[in-house]
Amino acid sequence: MANNQATLADSSGEFDDWIELYNYGSAAIYLGDKYLSDKPDRPNKWQMPDLWIQADQYLLLWADEDGSQGPLHANFKLSSGGETLGLYDTDSTNFGIIDQIAFDEQIADISYGRTPNGTGSWQSMTPTPAASNEPLAIGNLSESGVEIGLSPNPFQHELVLSLQNPHGHRLHLSLFNINGQELYSVSRRDSFHEVISTTHLASGLYLFTVRTHSGLIHSQKLVK
Repeated sequence: MANNQATLADSSGEFDDWIELYNYGSAAIYLGDKYLSDKPDRPNKWQMPDLWIQADQYLLLWADEDGSQGPLHANFKLSSGGETLGLYDTDSTNFGIIDQIAFDEQIADISYGRTPNGTGSWQSMTPTPAASNEPLAIGNLSESGVEIGLSPNPFQHELVLSLQNPHGHRLHLSLFNINGQELYSVSRRDSFHEVISTTHLASGLYLFTVRTHSGLIHSQKLVK
């Protein structure tokens, strides 16, 4: 994510660029002798920290040019206007390319990653740090007859939710934060109107979803 405005803050509360590594393999991989760089002609720009990434594990790295904040903070930033980012092997392999992506101008709070997770083509998507990259699936809301109103967006102290459910579908409504924690949940078969207090929620990106027994029929990104 090269244009992180409100999605994910680091331990210092800063919304910096971030890079997620994923080990798609079946064995742990040592990272301490490998490199990340935003300069293809300088592949050894930042040597990664002395740690292992386990099989099927995710690792979040901050591209904020501030190593004083810890070993997971790289010595470069990403350009939201587009550039090349590379993951390079050890110096004994002459810094062979493990993975590399040249990306164009990025949209605020939209990530750019592989889908299907770890193997597919690169595309813009709803960010899922420390979780699988999956495209945001939307079911057929119009055929269900359900009408949903959720405002304002961006929100501050409250969200106003209105639901029209003329056919009595059993619906499960949820609000998640960017880490996948369910913060609000209700199951209903009727139409209703509710004001949800959000004063306790931190600034950032949230996802509101509506599901039936057959799957997801609505999702909406919200920003506080």
